[in-house]
Amino acid sequence: ASKGIRLSAPYPMPTNGEFFITIVTDSEFTMQTALYDEMGRMLELKPAAKVLPGIRTLRFQQEKRIGSTYFFQIIVDGKSITKKLMLY
Repeated sequence: ASKGIRLSAPYPMPTNGEFFITIVTDSEFTMQTALYDEMGRMLELKPAAKVLPGIRTLRFQQEKRIGSTYFFQIIVDGKSITKKLMLY
């Protein structure tokens, strides 16, 4: 699943109340995303949705996520990709 998907690093850095991750896709599929803290607790879940080829930007609220390690998970057609995020 990861061949047709490219994920950006979170931006802007340093964050200012929110951050974004850009996803570029080469084909149509069903996608769900989640954000976890370093203890494995789910902080945010974006429900599964059909995605067309192109660029999609996801917005996340920062809250108390500054200066820590987080994990961004994307599930594409049942296959999971996880990316480690360092926010500051």
